[in-house]
Amino acid sequence: IDDQLKTAVDKLRSEGVRFDVCNNTLEAMKLDWHTLYGVKETDIVPSGFLEVAWLANHGWAVDPMN
Repeated sequence: IDDQLKTAVDKLRSEGVRFDVCNNTLEAMKLDWHTLYGVKETDIVPSGFLEVAWLANHGWAVDPMN
């Protein structure tokens, strides 16, 4: 990850943006979350798809294009 991307991620986090990381994807891609910039164990959700569905059902706006 380059410094420009690190700066962008840090800025978004400082503004309250939360990055959820899908554990299913980590396992499927054989990725160790420790190697991902700024990711903490608390950022990992079991299923990104189900997380989006839960948020959509609890009042959050969801962009179906993403």
